[in-house]
Amino acid sequence: MYPSARSSASLLSLAALLSLSLMACSESVAGTPDMANAAPLGCEMSGTGPIALAVGLHANAPIPVIDPALVDLMKESVKARHPISLIRIDGAPKGVFAERFTSDAGNDVALDDDIDSYLTEVEQRITGSKEESIRAKAPEVDVLGAFARAADSAGPRGNVVLIDPGLQTMAPLDFRDMINAEPAQVVTYLRGKSLIPDLKGRKVLLSGLGYPALPQLDPGSALRKNIVAIWKEIAQAGGAACVAVNVVPNDKKAPESAPAVSVVPLPPMRDTFAPCEKAELSDGNNVGFEQGKSRFRDLGAARKTLAKLADTIRKHDLDVKLIGSTSSEDTRAFNLRLSRERAEAVKRELIALGVSTGSITAEGHGERWEGRVHDLAPDGTLLPGLAARNRKVIAQLSCP
Repeated sequence: MYPSARSSASLLSLAALLSLSLMACSESVAGTPDMANAAPLGCEMSGTGPIALAVGLHANAPIPVIDPALVDLMKESVKARHPISLIRIDGAPKGVFAERFTSDAGNDVALDDDIDSYLTEVEQRITGSKEESIRAKAPEVDVLGAFARAADSAGPRGNVVLIDPGLQTMAPLDFRDMINAEPAQVVTYLRGKSLIPDLKGRKVLLSGLGYPALPQLDPGSALRKNIVAIWKEIAQAGGAACVAVNVVPNDKKAPESAPAVSVVPLPPMRDTFAPCEKAELSDGNNVGFEQGKSRFRDLGAARKTLAKLADTIRKHDLDVKLIGSTSSEDTRAFNLRLSRERAEAVKRELIALGVSTGSITAEGHGERWEGRVHDLAPDGTLLPGLAARNRKVIAQLSCP
């Protein structure tokens, strides 16, 4: 039962049952942090509008938990007679609850009891203890579809809450191809298909992103950061008034007997090198590049990988040829120049790590390196996830 005004002990019991400390970082669409004035849930969320929760209770995702602060927000909203709606995240997202709160209570105590009963109904549907709950019914996961439904349910002045690992397994946002895609390019791709949710005026809370459950493997900090960035970019592109992110992990197990969800493969995290081999330096080992630039996406992580490459070169007295590669998003001349600059960026780091200048050659092949993946759709649209795989440098190590 949800807590009433009459029972502080009940509130403590609920907090223990649903505890997940929410360290939400509030940020405006313009990107300006406002931690000093942030409400507990970030974005200064309040119960002055409807609340729509898109929640994933499906395979490969931990059983969802709700922060006590979110419970308080729902109670505040219900008292103001705003509706709460629940959207199921699975392969066929669906609203499973959208009943308005009603009460004929004659006093405050009775009103609190009625509100508690209403919120208990919501809680039972979220945890799956009620037959018509947010528990998955269809295979796979369409987070984007559920996000859009929640936006519609909340309305222009509402609060939208997304609770899910965010690893969609359905087109057009299949993370089996998109997990390391540039967030801005994902938005461009979705906008071209008119699939950005309408979030104008809504306040958005993103929770649990990048924290799946077995058999889905943990993506690690770098990919988790990218997953969060993709969904945040989508929310901002949809016109959200503000976007808050819950950065606390959820380590619960996935629900039992849920419909199948495909495992999202993670890029190979290989960071060891050997003579005579051809090694890719890409997002998989933290040496990926930003879209259209020769700048590493994570310079510190890239240096750690390149230090291991430098050690191998020095230890075996090897030569290395660096071949830069790009996606297909620009002209042949631009891509050739950019690919050379990427190879040169790796060369500079290796020299700084003690590799002899004379043992390194650097060249660029643009978008025509023979080992690249095809990153264009039949209509010529750039495919963000596949494009990201081509933003790399190939290191050809000589034999001793």
